[in-house]
Amino acid sequence: QNTEDFKLNFVLFSMHRTLARINYLYIFIVLLWAPLYRLILNFDGRERIIFTLTILIFFMNLIYDSRFKTLIFSKPIVYWGAWVFYSTINSMLVGYHGTMSLMSFVVLQIVLPFVIMSVTCSEWIYARWSISRFLLFVFLIYCILALILSMPMYIQLINNMDNAYALNATFLIFFTCLLVINKKIKPYTAIFLIILAFFVIFIIATRKALVAGLIIVSFTILSQITFSFKRLVVIASLAV
Repeated sequence: QNTEDFKLNFVLFSMHRTLARINYLYIFIVLLWAPLYRLILNFDGRERIIFTLTILIFFMNLIYDSRFKTLIFSKPIVYWGAWVFYSTINSMLVGYHGTMSLMSFVVLQIVLPFVIMSVTCSEWIYARWSISRFLLFVFLIYCILALILSMPMYIQLINNMDNAYALNATFLIFFTCLLVINKKIKPYTAIFLIILAFFVIFIIATRKALVAGLIIVSFTILSQITFSFKRLVVIASLAV
């Protein structure tokens, strides 16, 4: 009996390791697809590829990962899924008047964020610091690609992305602060990554991303300061 349990646990562990690698690859492709598409993957069928990958990843996790199944049927995800379904049907019935096609809008703006967040949350349950480091790495590459696209020969491409690059740079700040607080990366590494993210934000000149980044950094610093009543009284007296 013990041998059979060990074999079953080993098989389940191996299956999850394989599925985790596939999930990580999916996250990598989806998050970096936009800059890579503009740099080197300039071909038709982008929406079909992303749509196919998203559907495959969703059902693979739903079938082979019991924790993902539990997560996907939890109330927050169910409510979000209901909104995704409603938004999709509403866009089809009422009509969509954006710049991209209806299929592109549904896949890239409604379905994809739901799936990628669900997959990321599932991986967070298994190995939170592993997925956090991986996301830090992905957004670091994202910022490097943003710097490449800011060069004169690519400037028109990054202009067409609106504020997406700057807003995604705030995710690099977020995961850097999260990891440095929990002592998963060195402070000097965190400083370098935060400076890089702010440099991308300044190049694109997005106030929303700048404010968001400053808020994240400010609260991170404040969370590491121990305030005592005596110290607050002294600070207040000096301020007066």
